Amino acid sequence: MNSIQKQVRPATKIVLTQLYSNSALLGKTGKVFQSRPALSTIRNLEEIGEILRCYRPENTLEVGMGFGGSSLIFADVGQNGSGAKYRHTAIDPYQSTVWDSIGMQCLESAGLQDFIELFELASSLVLPKLLAEGRHFGLIYVDGSHLFEDVFVDAYYCARLLTADGYLLFDDSSNKHVGKVLAFIDGNQLGLERLPERTFRHRLARLLGRRQLTVYQRRGPVERPWDSEFHRF
Repeated sequence: MNSIQKQVRPATKIVLTQLYSNSALLGKTGKVFQSRPALSTIRNLEEIGEILRCYRPENTLEVGMGFGGSSLIFADVGQNGSGAKYRHTAIDPYQSTVWDSIGMQCLESAGLQDFIELFELASSLVLPKLLAEGRHFGLIYVDGSHLFEDVFVDAYYCARLLTADGYLLFDDSSNKHVGKVLAFIDGNQLGLERLPERTFRHRLARLLGRRQLTVYQRRGPVERPWDSEFHRF
């Protein structure tokens, strides 16, 4: 936690400390959360924060807000690197229902709510709308539904929403549904290059089948010719 806390403002640091503690959390209407079933790992936050600092995208997107851990990093580190024009878009159809708006509440506590655009609809409805509007994002984090069909739809549209050299991140890569989509990308999707694990810890996690985060970078067109060869995955 110390490494990510050094990257953010004091107000965000306080919220992150509470969010990643063992104490109960209260949602907007008083719903009690004893556990954190929809919260990104600290390792993921560190990776997101590093890409934001180095790449400095003006627009970012995440599928799945949940408790808002990753949203805090996007809003804090992103706007510090890219300035007042920076905007982060989050998609979470369950934010005000299942999660009792706790993610947005964390952002408000940190004073970061003005940097967030939230869509409380399914990503399968929001992503094609964003594409039709001509929106593009330099960094996209996919951590919503883990059903194969949902992750596949997310991957299809998010690849097309990336800027020319943008980054596409998938959480819970060891999940069989998510892993199947990643196998399709590796074997069939032109234009996306999987980046290697940068540390021994990340490589070991992959070997043990516990890899959380997989990172791709767009290197070229993602639209394939109609007669492209199909590779089994």
